[in-house]
Amino acid sequence: ETHSDSDGYQVVAFSGQGGCFPDITWQLRKVYEVESVPVDESHPLSKRVHFMDAQTFTIPRTVSYDRKGSLWKTFTIGQAHPDHHLP
Repeated sequence: ETHSDSDGYQVVAFSGQGGCFPDITWQLRKVYEVESVPVDESHPLSKRVHFMDAQTFTIPRTVSYDRKGSLWKTFTIGQAHPDHHLP
């Protein structure tokens, strides 16, 4: 399912829990898992784990942990090719 913006650009519909998952075909990708830790001991995070696409070297997912080591926040960035981003 798609809909058009006011300028005619078509975008995919979103569904799933919270309405935040695009209705597209997902693709498993090989990634490098890179962990970063802050230099400053007073930093509110204990670490971040970045998942870097092995082919494009983009970072579509980052997971952040608080000082106790508990999951604090995740970032997920989707990517699509402008010529065939619709299902």
